[in-house]
Amino acid sequence: MARTTVSDPAGPSEPPTATVSLVGGKDWQDRELSKVSPELLASTRCPRKWSATIMKKFLFILTFIAQAFLCGCSFGGVKETDEKNPSLEVLKQAFKGNYKINKRDKGVSFMYCPDNTCEKLFAPRPFKNKEFFDFAVMYFYFSSGYSYLDMDLYGKPSPINVLENRVDKIVERYSSKCNGDAIEKASCILNKLKGGIKYYNIRYDEGVKTVREGDLENKVSVKSIIEIKKWREKY
Repeated sequence: MARTTVSDPAGPSEPPTATVSLVGGKDWQDRELSKVSPELLASTRCPRKWSATIMKKFLFILTFIAQAFLCGCSFGGVKETDEKNPSLEVLKQAFKGNYKINKRDKGVSFMYCPDNTCEKLFAPRPFKNKEFFDFAVMYFYFSSGYSYLDMDLYGKPSPINVLENRVDKIVERYSSKCNGDAIEKASCILNKLKGGIKYYNIRYDEGVKTVREGDLENKVSVKSIIEIKKWREKY
């Protein structure tokens, strides 16, 4: 037989006011409970007002955690994007106001738009953001055909000059299994990093946007990098 003892709040030295059994029928339980003072019973219960307040706070905390999880504020891959990323910081410095970054559930993209055209790199989830931005630095340094990259505008260093120091560190990090000269190593690293990254050419003409997917595998090949290098040096 299970029994519950309801004691006076004054302390253990005081005798219990009443003993209530949890068995024996509803009428019997009602008679036993009637022996307990209303004040004592009230002290053992949580008021409805308090229960509602606690429940509201609990639901608020659950909602906050759910929103944080969905928007990536504290969990998963997006957190990595929001942290300090050396390659991303260098890209921002190199391209100033001529870039766009999109971080969405489907993936992350980086787009360079110096005029009415853009080059866009997109990495689907769960691609690691660190490797994506390392790839982006290497791509724009070696494989992009934009002549703007070599221009020193308004007395400021060209994007290529800004990217250069970071490129050296990326090459040092990933080149352990890549052989050959600088261009062959660059192509090797780009191929190691590209994974499922996609490349797009975007053009805006008279309000019309044209998007065309490019051949990224060809863009990071040794042959293409050599051709791009010669073309950029020419202009």
